[in-house]
Amino acid sequence: GAVRVGINRRERKDDGRLVLGQHPEGALDSEVQVWRFDAADGEAPTPGAPVGWVRRGADPVAVLVHYACHGVSLSSQIRLMSADFMGVMREVVERLVSGTALYVQGACGNINPSLMGPDWDHPRRLGNALGAEAARVALLAEPVDGLPLRAAREALALPGLLPVSLEAGRERVTRLEAERERLDRDGVPDGAGSRVWNTRTLERARRGLAALEGGEPLPPVAAEIGALRIGEVALVSNPTELFCEIGMAIKKASPFPWTAVAGYTDGSAGYVPTRAAYPEGGYEVERACRVNPEAGEMIEETSVRLLKELREG
Repeated sequence: GAVRVGINRRERKDDGRLVLGQHPEGALDSEVQVWRFDAADGEAPTPGAPVGWVRRGADPVAVLVHYACHGVSLSSQIRLMSADFMGVMREVVERLVSGTALYVQGACGNINPSLMGPDWDHPRRLGNALGAEAARVALLAEPVDGLPLRAAREALALPGLLPVSLEAGRERVTRLEAERERLDRDGVPDGAGSRVWNTRTLERARRGLAALEGGEPLPPVAAEIGALRIGEVALVSNPTELFCEIGMAIKKASPFPWTAVAGYTDGSAGYVPTRAAYPEGGYEVERACRVNPEAGEMIEETSVRLLKELREG
């Protein structure tokens, strides 16, 4: 299925700054992929039965919903615990289809919800839209064989993020040090978000500059790639916030008719933008990235190779 719950968030302002906003023309993976697992001894739904009605014993055991969008529709002003729009989606699917609804987060490093702000109506609207589409797909799903069942893993050592040049590295350190001094003058406490991000980013910038100047090399960033085959469907995972373009490229190159790409899995390696995004800058590159531009290509190549091995094995 497909739904436009998310939107590309890398907005370019008139003054040239790239901010976390909305970029409607930017890349977006709108695919909603649904895997429905039925009990092996259940009876099939009666043709022509009302939507959501199944014979006794035929209830789905689980419905796995795969989509790519940050779960931040309430934004940071809300201090309460929430499952955001994914929680609403699960309630919709469980009510209309039955079984346990599970959410698998896709490659959404540059994708935010299209509705954001301290308004509880946002997760309701987005979750109902995603849940309705997922339920439609689940109710009309066609059965496929659950065999063969295979899995594979491979550990990657992603290269640490280095400045593009000594000049650029020194300028970045100087700018972040000036930012820290401003935070000191303004009395921003240590636990504040701006202080935390400045500290982390400045430490990485200093290490990267030192490595480029001939000091201690940066340690690689560990990332384990996993792949699972269930018959004609596959799931490939990585521990990063992968940009959606890389996730879509993996799905396109996969030898399986249905492939889900799960980020945020088996660790936390930070953001992995596309190579083209690095010179553009922005939060994902400048604040939350720990790896060099070739990291995305390494994850894509390894993911596709593992999928092909599962297909051929």
